[in-house]
Amino acid sequence: MLTLSAVTAGVALTPISIFLLWQGFTFSWTAIGMVVGSGCIHMVYFLLLDRAYRSGGDLSVVYPPARELSILFAALLGAHWLNEGDKTRRTIAAVGM
Repeated sequence: MLTLSAVTAGVALTPISIFLLWQGFTFSWTAIGMVVGSGCIHMVYFLLLDRAYRSGGDLSVVYPPARELSILFAALLGAHWLNEGDKTRRTIAAVGM
């Protein structure tokens, strides 16, 4: 099912990308790096989720922690990389999540 959604997205978005490039739109290296990085993070997430399901994990057991941990990691890494707030507030926010 994941392959079908990836192929569908590729088929649907390729004409839009070609049109934007034809109109003179250019992608910055920062944007390309973000797209590649996001793709890598999603690939690792889905591979780990697949491995958890194949090892006998039930949907009601595996899915909720996987969703919650991804949000927690996004918040923690975002706060760390963007240096938002002081360390104490980041720690309290992480524990509160």
